[in-house]
Amino acid sequence: MNRKIVAGIAAKIAAMAGVAGLGIAVIGAPALAQQEFGSPELIAAAKAEGKLVYYTANFAEVEQQVIKAFNKRFPEIRVEMVRAPGGQLITRVKTEAAAGKLIADVVDHSDRALMQPLADMFQDYAPPNAADYNPDALISPKLWPRATVVWSIAYNTELVKNPPKTWMDLTKPEYNKMTGQVFAQSGGTTWTRIMFERQV
Repeated sequence: MNRKIVAGIAAKIAAMAGVAGLGIAVIGAPALAQQEFGSPELIAAAKAEGKLVYYTANFAEVEQQVIKAFNKRFPEIRVEMVRAPGGQLITRVKTEAAAGKLIADVVDHSDRALMQPLADMFQDYAPPNAADYNPDALISPKLWPRATVVWSIAYNTELVKNPPKTWMDLTKPEYNKMTGQVFAQSGGTTWTRIMFERQV
């Protein structure tokens, strides 16, 4: 495939990832396949090539499920996954690109700040649900969030009789030693946010 990242059918693995994450299989009607994955000519060219290289900073186990769902729809296209921690993945992309040897067709990374300087390496792309995205969530029309993470305040109604109504409420003395966080993320962005919260 074209070495400019997110080429042809490879771009669509991101759309498949979002669909697979919801537990919905995109299998069946040709019209649906064309809408989700491109023109018949594009699909035929991808099948003829038979392979795409997928770089990700996400957990390998999760991505194996995404690839499995993608291959249900496109069994003819072998997906080669390269998984690396966020900073290492960005370094690899930059190094390969500088040497003219970037092999990735798709790059999936969770840190928008690290991806933004690489935006020129990506092809134009818009997912089928592009109109539904909040423009504030986009840093480039070439880079699309795979997921938008949100945080919310929850409390034990047996222990908290005057619940916080805003994030700022949590700074009030009445909530001292009553707050905690439960999250399943890891990585530099999360660490930076937690450090900011501890310091501020």
